[in-house]
Amino acid sequence: MNSTNKADASSPTPLTQTTASQGKGGISSGTIVAIVVPISVAVLIFIVFICCLSKRRRNKHDSDPEYESAFDISHLVSQQYDFHTIKAATNNFSVDNMIGKGGFAEVYQGMLLDGQKISVKRFY
Repeated sequence: MNSTNKADASSPTPLTQTTASQGKGGISSGTIVAIVVPISVAVLIFIVFICCLSKRRRNKHDSDPEYESAFDISHLVSQQYDFHTIKAATNNFSVDNMIGKGGFAEVYQGMLLDGQKISVKRFY
């Protein structure tokens, strides 16, 4: 009996099946890297593309004077005139000078003494 115990103790233990079963049931790290890296690169390229596209569009509008003047109101001057000047320009708010009517106001066209055309909204 001693000889069998020594033989059992000195003989190598058999390998278990744990290594094989882990490989079959899970995804290997190589497969995960092969999936994650290309997706990350594609997302990064997409972000760079969108940034370049928006910068190009912004630069195009910055250099276009027509686009700039359409949205730039800094050159507009708010002009206020006294009531008598407006009344004279619209011919005493004549029906002939009315160009529109809404729920709360009428809009008249007129011409100032210096020849400038104006539009006047007269609230009820």
